[in-house]
Amino acid sequence: MSPQEVIEQQTQFMAEELTQGNFDNVLEFFLMVPSFYELLPQLLLDERFRVRTGVYMLLQDLAERGARDLEIAADWITPLVDHDDPRIRAEAATALEVVGDEKHLQALRLLLRDPIVQVAQMAQDAIEEIQTRLQSKPC
Repeated sequence: MSPQEVIEQQTQFMAEELTQGNFDNVLEFFLMVPSFYELLPQLLLDERFRVRTGVYMLLQDLAERGARDLEIAADWITPLVDHDDPRIRAEAATALEVVGDEKHLQALRLLLRDPIVQVAQMAQDAIEEIQTRLQSKPC
């Protein structure tokens, strides 16, 4: 099996787990194997609302638990801000709001000029949240 086929199979498995409501299983996988962060873009592209919502819950829980390498998760998500579909751009902004940090602000600032007002607003919200988080970090 090729590496790409393995990634596709893992993504399908995680998506099905989220669809079936097995959120805790997915969380445990991501806590144990941070390399699964590379599955996040494909999960955010999933057509099923329950999968995409599960990704936000996952990112929130990972952040609250102080999961390691969350900036890598944000790095995997960041390219989605350039997606043709405004829904995907908005989803990326919302996800970056949870796990993004200073190096992800530039990509979000580009979305402030998005022709879809809701996308620009989500980017603004994400920027504000990241800046607030950065200001509250101990030096």
